[in-house]
Amino acid sequence: MGGAAADGEARDVVVVAPLANQSGASAAVGTVYERESIGYRAVRIDGVENIAVYGLDASPALSTIVGSLGGFGPKPDLIFSGINLGVNVGRSVLHSGTVGAVLTGAQLGVSGLAVSMRSGADPTPWETASATAVALIPHWPRHLPARSSTSICPRFR
Repeated sequence: MGGAAADGEARDVVVVAPLANQSGASAAVGTVYERESIGYRAVRIDGVENIAVYGLDASPALSTIVGSLGGFGPKPDLIFSGINLGVNVGRSVLHSGTVGAVLTGAQLGVSGLAVSMRSGADPTPWETASATAVALIPHWPRHLPARSSTSICPRFR
């Protein structure tokens, strides 16, 4: 899918993410030496059928590595990780798979945005969180040095 950035330039979007919840995985890549390949499958997400989405049998960090090293296309301009239901602030960032994916991308020279949310509402306002996060992408500061990592955690009621 193409998207427009603040500079008017078109962007391609590809989703490469774990197939299962990896909360607390930090920047772990798992036992990659014990297998010859990483299982994956194409996934359909309602409402964004025109975006290539791949689910991997991998942690967030390993998904970032595969996506950044050409597993599903060219190296990304930005890694967007999340949305995680949980507060990734303070010492919690050390254990966050969401933040771990962005930090792994920084090691590969790619800037990233990790998005988590704390919600007091029921049901969880995923649509509000995703709309807020996606609205930030076209305004991502291109002047930041490569490897810049940012984590946001808005609270929705």
